[in-house]
Amino acid sequence: MNDFILKGKVEVDGMKFNHIEGGFGENKKAMLAKDIATIHGRALKDINRNINNNIQRFKIGIDLIDLKNGGFGSPLYKLGFSSRDISISNNIYLLSERGYSKLLKILEDDFAWKQYDKLVDGYFNMRQTLQEQTPQIDSKFMYQLAQTLEEKEKQIATMKPKARFADAITTSKQSVLVGELAKVLARNGVEGVGQNRLFKWLRLNGFLHKRGEQYNLPTQKSIELEVMEVKVRTINNPDGSVRVTKTPKITGKGQVYFVNRFLKNEIA
Repeated sequence: MNDFILKGKVEVDGMKFNHIEGGFGENKKAMLAKDIATIHGRALKDINRNINNNIQRFKIGIDLIDLKNGGFGSPLYKLGFSSRDISISNNIYLLSERGYSKLLKILEDDFAWKQYDKLVDGYFNMRQTLQEQTPQIDSKFMYQLAQTLEEKEKQIATMKPKARFADAITTSKQSVLVGELAKVLARNGVEGVGQNRLFKWLRLNGFLHKRGEQYNLPTQKSIELEVMEVKVRTINNPDGSVRVTKTPKITGKGQVYFVNRFLKNEIA
């Protein structure tokens, strides 16, 4: 089973491209062949031809995934592919860092390796570098922190339920399902909000598509506001076919945004 999440755009040393995590493991970064072609100043058809001519060197699901033939369909437009691009493409490849390094060995030129070095340091290893940065904290600082937390706890204890909830949700970093947000709202005094009603409100207010293949998936408005994202899950069936599920999720920023609106009684 492989999931990937579209995290928007990222810029590394002047190179701007899609930021994609998952597909090859939790929190693993990946890159589109389309973006690799742009970064290396090559035509996409040349990159795809190099992959297809050496496809035996790549392990499917480990080095690369073919989004076109994996049944992903509708999320591809969020990666910059038009309907025409999707229809005329034989393959739309997504590569892991390992797959990207194999492609570089095939391309084999100084410029390609120079760009690869930049991306390894600025993109693929970014999360690992942050995790390895361990701050040095002395005992005096820890005492002051404990005192601050104690004062904060006293303040929270005196807050009204809605205000307490609004303060807590402001610090949220994890995306949640629409139904999960509806339950939290209901527990914290926002009455009359269930999962189905919340979905309906999101559609009526332009945050989710109302019909067609994109039904109940975030609109361009939601993506641009960074209040919602799509989680794509691929399930490999025993017969070799691939089943795809797409789930709308509300980002940490989106939770703050919607909670503020609902606390002002904007849901009808």
